[in-house]
Amino acid sequence: MFLLITPALAEAEIGFEADAVTVNQDDGSMLATGNVVMTQAAMTLRADEVRYNREDDVAVATGNVEFIDNDGAVHRADIMTLDTEFTHIVAETLRSRYPDNSFFIADEGDIVSGGTSIFDSSRFSACNCDFENGETPIWDLRATSTRHIAETKTIVHSNVRMHILNVPIGYLPYLAHPDWTVRRRTGFLAPSFLLSSDLGFSTSIPYFVVLGDTNDLEFTPYRFQRRGLAVKTRYRQKWDRSDLNVALYTGSLNTFKKNRESVAALDGIFSTTIGDDWNVKMRARRSSQDTFMRRYKFNSDTWLKSSAV
Repeated sequence: MFLLITPALAEAEIGFEADAVTVNQDDGSMLATGNVVMTQAAMTLRADEVRYNREDDVAVATGNVEFIDNDGAVHRADIMTLDTEFTHIVAETLRSRYPDNSFFIADEGDIVSGGTSIFDSSRFSACNCDFENGETPIWDLRATSTRHIAETKTIVHSNVRMHILNVPIGYLPYLAHPDWTVRRRTGFLAPSFLLSSDLGFSTSIPYFVVLGDTNDLEFTPYRFQRRGLAVKTRYRQKWDRSDLNVALYTGSLNTFKKNRESVAALDGIFSTTIGDDWNVKMRARRSSQDTFMRRYKFNSDTWLKSSAV
């Protein structure tokens, strides 16, 4: 193992580890080969080979390239070019996995720390799957170009197609959503899909509304291929010592009685702490049909019971 910190890189506090390092005394360039590890603060670059060019002040990594940034995101590529502060990265055949397990695949990525990053011919999904080894995500977005705007914490896709199990199902010229650092923001959440012999192919896309620091709403429309439409409306609120979580289900569905029958159900939970030793929990559950919640996969219970404990 060979360790070297060159004078040219000393100000940036970048270190190298490699099996072999060759320095060209004429132009100051450096070639590190074999198990190369390049570090700065919490960031780490690994590659089979790293070539540093003093004149351009950039490092070019090739072969099994892996870069871990300050946020813990892991970027892999065939070829990666970095500045000496690791704030600007250009990569070919980029595969990126972020802390929330969402991922990007792009023919080329131009990543600017704290700025706007651009991914060409991109593919994005929040699916926690092993995409690098060929596992197909349930859904993904494929765009001609994607921008990640760090200042607004927003991801913007251009000319985007949604795919389900590799099958294209829709096109939008523009789509924007929060990035992986956002905990709560009004907008659409990840869609869900279900296939069953009774309901057929079912889709749902939640829309989340932030009302305040301690309360929010969520609207989720459902489309059941063989049964009709339903909507779930959920309200949540938190106080210092109490919590409220209420869900209202309504639908126009094909039931055993008739087609497009109006059905509804309620499931609400309120819990509070009284004094130091008393925890009170109340739950109200009602449905216009006995099998409504279970049949449409909202709840698997065979019976609904209200309670106060």
